[in-house]
Amino acid sequence: MYLDANAHVPISQAALKAHAEFLKSDAAHGHPSSPSVAGRAAAMVLEDARAKIAKLIGAPSAKHIIFTNSCTQACEWGMLMLTRAPGTCYISPTEHPAITQGCEAAVGQIYSKLHVNKRGEVLPELQLLENPGSIACIHMQNEIGTIHDVQGIKRMYPQAKVLADISQSLGKIPVYVGEMLVDFAVAGGHKFGGPSGIGFLYIKDLDDWIPFGSGSRYFMDIPGTPNVEGAVMMAAALEDAINTLEDRSLNMNIFQAEFEHGMEGLGFEVIGKGTKRSPNTTFLKTPCNALELMLSLGAKGIHCGLGSACGSLYTGGSPLMAALGRPSEAQEYLRFSQWGEYHGWDAVYVLDKIENIS
Repeated sequence: MYLDANAHVPISQAALKAHAEFLKSDAAHGHPSSPSVAGRAAAMVLEDARAKIAKLIGAPSAKHIIFTNSCTQACEWGMLMLTRAPGTCYISPTEHPAITQGCEAAVGQIYSKLHVNKRGEVLPELQLLENPGSIACIHMQNEIGTIHDVQGIKRMYPQAKVLADISQSLGKIPVYVGEMLVDFAVAGGHKFGGPSGIGFLYIKDLDDWIPFGSGSRYFMDIPGTPNVEGAVMMAAALEDAINTLEDRSLNMNIFQAEFEHGMEGLGFEVIGKGTKRSPNTTFLKTPCNALELMLSLGAKGIHCGLGSACGSLYTGGSPLMAALGRPSEAQEYLRFSQWGEYHGWDAVYVLDKIENIS
C-alpha cells in the first residue's frame, strides 16, 4: 500500500499510454523549433499539451502556461517575477522550501511572513500586512494538508501580486487559477501521475514574464530543447487526475475518516483536525518513535512518510511544527497521504498493522 502520495504519485496509465503514442509519431523525432515535418509535429503536440493544461486549471489560454524542468524551478522563476513588484514581500511560514529559498534568492532576507495560527491555517482575516507588494501562499500545505484561502488573501490585498504553489492540490481537490485570482501558480508533473523532470508556471499577466537562464528558448519556456514527451505525459496525467477526482475523493474521505478515528484510539494526535484539509492527507503526532514505525510499516509493504519528501531524511525536530508553536527535539510525526485508490477496509488493514507494531 502506497501512502506517500504527497511525495510522489506513480506515473499514471494515461500518461504511459500518451507516451507510447508519442514515441510512435513523427513528433518524437522533431525539435519544436525546427521547420522540418517532424519539428512541426513536435510543436503541435507540445502546444496541444499546453492548451490542455491551461483548460484543466482554468487559465485564460495556452499562452499563460510556461513549461519548466521541475516544480522547484517553477518556484524559483516565479519568485523572481513575483518579487519585482514594489512593496514588502510576504510568504507563508508553511511554504515548501522551494518557495522559501526562491524568495531568499530573489530578495535576500528582506521579507516578512504571513500569520499562521497553531492549527496551521493562514486565514485572510488574520493578516495585517503593511505595504504588501507580493505574497506567496501555498494552496494546499504539503505536510498537514491544510487548504488556504488564497482567493480571500488576494481580495483583501488586490494591489499585491500573489503566487500559489498548487503542486499538492492538483488532482486532490478542485483547482481553478482564475477563480483563485492568483497572478502566478506553480506545479510539478510527478505530483499527479506525470513524470519527474517537468513542471509548469502559470502567469496571469504576460508582461510579468522575465527571462530565466541563458540560451535559446522555445516560446517563453526555459532555455534548451523542450521536453516534449514530458509535457505530453504531464498533460495526460493531469487530465486523468481531474476526470477521476470525484470518485477518488469519495474514497479519500472514507479512508481518512476511518483511519483518523482509529489512530486517535491508538494514542496518535491528528494535526490540523477541524481545519479545512485535503481528504487525502493525515499528519500525526506519534506516541512512539516515528522513524522506527515508518520503517516497520515499510517492511510490511505499507509505505508512508515523515513529512515533506524533501526532508524525509531529516530526523531532527519538525521545522513545520516549530513554526506552528509545537517544537520538538526529535522526529515525532508521520504523514499518510493517498491518491484515492484505497477504501475504508484498507484503513482497517493499516490500523491493524500499526496496532500490532506499536
